[in-house]
Amino acid sequence: MTRTVVNSWNEWDPLKHVIVGNADNCHIPPEEPALDAKVP
Repeated sequence: MTRTVVNSWNEWDPLKHVIVGNADNCHIPPEEPALDAKVP
């Protein structure tokens, strides 16, 4: 049985990798209502 390591980071941790390049032909998903700010 193979074990998969899953890592998670947040915006306060130092960067492990930086991807540099062009976002040609990229697709940005539409706004999701669940992700809207809940603070008036």
